[in-house]
Amino acid sequence: MCQFMTFRCNIRFEAIAFKDHVENFPQMIDSVAECYVCYEHAYDTDKRMHSCLTFNTLGESVTNLLDSIVNNKPKRPHFNIGFIPEDDETVNYITSMKIREICSALESEMELSKIQVQQEETFDQLVSKLKSIVIEDRDGEHSLTDSKAYDYILGTLNHLSGALSDKIEKCFFEHQPLMGEWISRKQIDEFVKYRNTITHGSFMPLDNSLAETAFVLIELVYCCILKRIGMADNVIKELFKWHITS
Repeated sequence: MCQFMTFRCNIRFEAIAFKDHVENFPQMIDSVAECYVCYEHAYDTDKRMHSCLTFNTLGESVTNLLDSIVNNKPKRPHFNIGFIPEDDETVNYITSMKIREICSALESEMELSKIQVQQEETFDQLVSKLKSIVIEDRDGEHSLTDSKAYDYILGTLNHLSGALSDKIEKCFFEHQPLMGEWISRKQIDEFVKYRNTITHGSFMPLDNSLAETAFVLIELVYCCILKRIGMADNVIKELFKWHITS
């Protein structure tokens, strides 16, 4: 949670302060406990507090944020932040892996926010026809050896509720007034195309335009999460003025 709040992985704790004494532990004579953590990073972030999310800013939303983290499960992510920079030096680096993580986070947020894109009726008819073909092949004499392959194909068809680019575009224009940033549909298409290309083992150069899009979409992920945990629009808008993802 603190990595999300600071937009850094290399954080540390000096102490844990309790709001009050713990009644179940009368041996606790102070309101501060020692904290021992095994750190893998060589040094800690120097990011200034006013550019971070704080517990005061989160207010009552902190419980929803914690719930989202606790409910994070494999294949059902509720808190996907694999793009968080390791340290201050790499905060402005965009890599192929980071782009994949950003897309994964966006897919999670689109699902959690139930972003739907209206499709043409003929699109739904085509998907239905494809399902029928797959089922017919599965139940036929010459079906695939691995039956799980059919589950995968049918599962993919069941989730064809609009291309990722369409969903990102819709979500971006809904949240853009809070973020104050701007990217075009063409930039979104290129970003998703890059992720798809490298995911399937092909090479595609990573340029400045893709990197600029990545930084804006990181903000979009943050905006989606903050909205989802119940933060007010005016607070979110003010947070982005503090450059919380810088």
